[in-house]
Amino acid sequence: MRKIFSYLSVLMLFLACRELSAQSKMPVSDAKMDLRFIETVRVKSDTDNVKMGGESRWIEITLSYKLPKLMEGADEKWIDDVEVICELLMPTNYKGRSGVYAHFTGKFTYWSLPCDGKTHSESMYIPPQILSRYKKVGEKIKREMIKEMYAKITFYTKDRRVIGYAFAGPKGKSDSTIDSVFKKVSEPGAMVINVENVIMPRNKTPWAPFNYDYYDLIKEDVQK
Repeated sequence: MRKIFSYLSVLMLFLACRELSAQSKMPVSDAKMDLRFIETVRVKSDTDNVKMGGESRWIEITLSYKLPKLMEGADEKWIDDVEVICELLMPTNYKGRSGVYAHFTGKFTYWSLPCDGKTHSESMYIPPQILSRYKKVGEKIKREMIKEMYAKITFYTKDRRVIGYAFAGPKGKSDSTIDSVFKKVSEPGAMVINVENVIMPRNKTPWAPFNYDYYDLIKEDVQK
């Protein structure tokens, strides 16, 4: 029996190492993600007398990553239709129960990404109305809430092949630990509230017109 457990342990270690090795060879590398609260951007005018009511803090998710540099004339110098799926877990309450997470998701698709060896940047946002709805009962929106959140970004090609990940979470948590938390909340019976399509891509937010040329082009949704 001990030998069986030993063989299983070695097999699991081998599979884990193989997965990490595969991830290290993915086109998307050096991916870094950061979370922070940010006030709604405002463009002032002489005729604007509208004032914000209630809490106006968004969560800003910033992302940076690299793609490999390919020689001129090489095949596949551009990667078309890369889909980015973002997930965030925020502690919340549900019917008086603690230990529950609100699982926010959102996605968008790039028109085309150049394999230029340079650092690419992106940002996504969660509106204040969503945060107010799913924060813990009686809790105010404050900076310390970020310390309890987990975030994950997955890059997919148009044929649904994973080409990269990015993670963010509480201080000291490794990427593999953060990933395991997301796997647990997807299991049947997990204490989680799924809230889809609330992490907004930059082009759908008040930040859309700023630093436009700094970012890669996001495809607009096409209704068929």
